[in-house]
Amino acid sequence: SLGTGEDGSSPVRWTNRPEEIAAMNARVWNNRVAALLQEAGYHFTMFESGYEVTEVHTADTFLRPARTLREFDSIMMSQTVLLPVTRWFGGGQGQIAGYETRTRVRFTLDTVKAIPDRGKPNFVFAHVPTPHRPFVFRADGSARMAETEAEAPRIFNEAYIEQLKYINTLVLDTVRAVRDRAPDAIIVLQGDHGPRHPNSMSFEFRAHALDFVGALNTVCFPDGDYSGIPETFTHVNTFRVIFSKYFGTD
Repeated sequence: SLGTGEDGSSPVRWTNRPEEIAAMNARVWNNRVAALLQEAGYHFTMFESGYEVTEVHTADTFLRPARTLREFDSIMMSQTVLLPVTRWFGGGQGQIAGYETRTRVRFTLDTVKAIPDRGKPNFVFAHVPTPHRPFVFRADGSARMAETEAEAPRIFNEAYIEQLKYINTLVLDTVRAVRDRAPDAIIVLQGDHGPRHPNSMSFEFRAHALDFVGALNTVCFPDGDYSGIPETFTHVNTFRVIFSKYFGTD
């Protein structure tokens, strides 16, 4: 899963009400996909993302880098006099920036390529917030300092494309490695929204808003047969299609 934040393609309404957020989180943490696969004998591996909502601690294996901050810690740091330092090592405005992002991205994708054979099928879920802001990678993978909110509109187009180029390189390398190690693997790549320009929610920038609601949704089936995918294929029914094709569910 690539990207994070408000889901432009989701049928679930975004909310800031604590009770509604708690209910939404609970549905993610107790999702039927993971439950059905675990019941079918799959080993569920989950990665720390830095975002509480996409961290399912009922997974059989929960992986995280050796040194990273939790989302709450990073938000707290961004509200103190340490903010200039956190632009490089931490995050601001609730996003994990700089060192935190680079560490999580590389750890997650490197580890996905090397998931061990446990003698049973694996269900691996990895939420990689990048290419979402903050922009902390250049196109060649070298580090850049995370932008401030004031800088974001000015540097967005150039910084987004640079970061996207590098992330595409990492993701494609990961997909190739997984297919080499497990030719029968089903691979799903999804984003929850498209490029989100800082001005995308204003009436003056409707073109940016259209970019925002577009979201990546792609699958790789080991048999190469995609004839069962309907024209109405979206994020919402992706796993319904997979379960129907490979598990005989309705």
